[in-house]
Amino acid sequence: MKIFVFILAVCFSANLYARQEIADSSHVYWSEGYKLTWDDFEKQPDQFLQYGAYSFTGFKAQYDFTLTYYKATITAFFNKELSWRRSKIMLLLQHEQGHFNLTELYSRIYRKRVKEEMEAGTLTVERFTELSEEIEQSLREAQEEYDEATNYSLDLRAQLRWNELIVERLQEYAEYSNPEVIVKKKTDSH
Repeated sequence: MKIFVFILAVCFSANLYARQEIADSSHVYWSEGYKLTWDDFEKQPDQFLQYGAYSFTGFKAQYDFTLTYYKATITAFFNKELSWRRSKIMLLLQHEQGHFNLTELYSRIYRKRVKEEMEAGTLTVERFTELSEEIEQSLREAQEEYDEATNYSLDLRAQLRWNELIVERLQEYAEYSNPEVIVKKKTDSH
């Protein structure tokens, strides 16, 4: 089981935008080489829930523009303090990694769509928010489909198929693996 959260920050600036990394030990940010471990699940489980684990994932999205460029940063994360586990079954851990990977996949799809809007010169605060809501809904549906299709990791064959499918989809959107999307604005040449 998992829960998804979306954080959106919109920034306007006439100055150069600089991303500042804030050390946050409660979050793991998605990266190609990092795999979740059971130590990442820090919350005590709710005794009344029947699931073996609970992953709290989401993405942070920021949008900034100046007179010369658009910039968006969209980062998938796993919240350690809000995620828990009851057992240490490896297949269940792979299942939870799948939720995190799906969050990264939909972050890549979001980056792609934002870049297309930037290149078309149509990205506005309203459109950025609309896109985030559309992606959030699509991700929520994909997470539910994943849980149902794999029976929450209990269907081994389905789990292995989904593991492969998610990796293939991540590769399909590999061009959008960088959390930052920057596009120079088009200038009128009158």
